[in-house]
Amino acid sequence: MANERTYDHLATLLLRLFLGMMFLMAGLGKLPNLPGFYQYIEKEFGNTFLAGPLLTAFSHTLPFVEVTVGVLLVLGLMTRPTLVVTALTLLTLFFGKLVARDGQTSAFIALYFLIVMYALRHAESNKFSVDHLIHRFKKS
Repeated sequence: MANERTYDHLATLLLRLFLGMMFLMAGLGKLPNLPGFYQYIEKEFGNTFLAGPLLTAFSHTLPFVEVTVGVLLVLGLMTRPTLVVTALTLLTLFFGKLVARDGQTSAFIALYFLIVMYALRHAESNKFSVDHLIHRFKKS
């Protein structure tokens, strides 16, 4: 019978896979039509104080950040720094949606943010990951 610690590692793996797939698919979904995504962002935030070069830079980097974060989380590679980047990404999305007065989406982003914070808090239970393999090889 598996011990409690094994279930902690399994829960961390499943949580990491959930977050990783969510971000990976969000990013991959934007890549085939980047110009359309850029237009959507401009339309969504063009009439707010967020409009301008920072918004353009954000919209041009977000899909690639999402894909990168997704891949790293699925693999369990650089897990803690990746979760921090994930949290910061969600924080910027949350702020933008608040500015756009999209309360429903803001609420969903807030829930994802809490999930990422939970994952970060429990990142030490990351046995089923590339990070763990690297750590094991460094010890031997």
